[in-house]
Parts: sequence; C-alpha cells; structure tokens
Amino acid sequence: MSFHDVDPEIRKLLMIDEDILLTAKQAKGVPGGSLSTPNSIYVTNTRVIFKNPKLFGLKADIIDVNCRDISNVRLKRGMFSTEIYLNTRNRAEEISLPAVDKQIAQDVINLVQKGIHGELPNQNRNERIRQRHVLPSAETHAIETNEDHYAKLEKLADLKQKGALSEEEFQLLMNNILKKISNTDGGVVDSSYPIYEINQSSKRNSDSRTCPNSDCNSSNSSTSLFCKDCGTRL
Repeated sequence: MSFHDVDPEIRKLLMIDEDILLTAKQAKGVPGGSLSTPNSIYVTNTRVIFKNPKLFGLKADIIDVNCRDISNVRLKRGMFSTEIYLNTRNRAEEISLPAVDKQIAQDVINLVQKGIHGELPNQNRNERIRQRHVLPSAETHAIETNEDHYAKLEKLADLKQKGALSEEEFQLLMNNILKKISNTDGGVVDSSYPIYEINQSSKRNSDSRTCPNSDCNSSNSSTSLFCKDCGTRL
C-alpha cells in the first residue's frame, strides 16, 4: 500500500519512518460486517490504529495504541470470518474488529505479537521520536483541515438530497461543521473555496437565491449554503 492510498485521517497520524504494515477491515457480506462504514485496524511498525466511522463517515473515533501497551491479543474464529480482540493497559474497554478475513486476522495477530516484543522494523527508533514529541499512546484524534470540512459539507448536501438526513439533522450537522471552519480560520469562513460562496461581511445581500435543482426551484436566503427544501448546494 502506497502512502497516498492510505486513509487521509490515518495518514495525518503517521510519523517519519512509520509504515503501515497491514490493514484489516470489516467485510460487508458476512455476519458482523458493515455495508456502509466498515471499521478498520491499521498495524504500523510502532502501533495499532483503530478507526470507527460514524454518521455515514462524516465522523470517526480513532484509537491509537502503542504495540508495547497491548497486554493481550486474541482471535475468535467463526465459520465465515474472524473477530480480532485487543486489550491494552491504558483502556478499560476491549478493542474489537469483527467480520475480518481469517488469514488477514491471523496476520494482524502475528504482527501485533511482534510489536509487543519490539521486533517490528524501526520500532525502537519511532518510539524514541514519540517520546521526544510527547505524542499520546492512546486515543488520538486526527486533525481536520478546512478541505476536510468542505468535503463533509458536500457529503451532507448529497445525503440530504437522497433523504438520508432530515432537515433538522442536516441543519445541525452543517452548523457544527461551519463552526469548526470558523474556529480554524480565526472566525472567518474561507470564501476563496471554489465550491462555496460564503459571505461573512456585515453587509449582507438581501436578494434571494433560486435553487439550481430543476425539480425544486425554491427561493432561498442569499446567505444560505444549501436549499432549505431539497438540500442542493446553492
């Protein structure tokens, strides 16, 4: 797997000389699998990173565990797939990944066991780097950029148009993302982004905006990002 093929949120967490050795994801067509947002485990030459996407992939819980902090790793083999279990010294809850291919699950176990004993490539060097930079060894959340936030706004609009989100859910999630953008830019939403025209000045244009969706054509406020009726991006 090349660096650019790695999940962007996981890629931001990687250090110099830290390589992803193996990725295990939930299968889709077996019991315990996930059709839309499968969980995944990334085994690097220093740690294990667990990602649990939520809200159609708009949010995710990311748990980052140093291999040496893992106290126990085991498998529960089923007829069609295998479940991976990890116990750590820093977390009371057990980390689990169900519906994994049997061979991949076994490969994960083998790598984790090597990591527990410090036998992975460049493992000791990476651990020294983490200690110098005081990086946490448990539950790290990826830093999101404004590009990530705008991509989520696009996805929200698409989900709203498809009927997957109600108007209330859409407005709530959209406002939360806009707050994050504002906080990142010191209170100013990036108006240079090519997809969105967001005017943050004190003088607002009072003219309405017509929805570009030919099946809707409803009138919206000039300050709206999305159509209030169908969710189409204005």
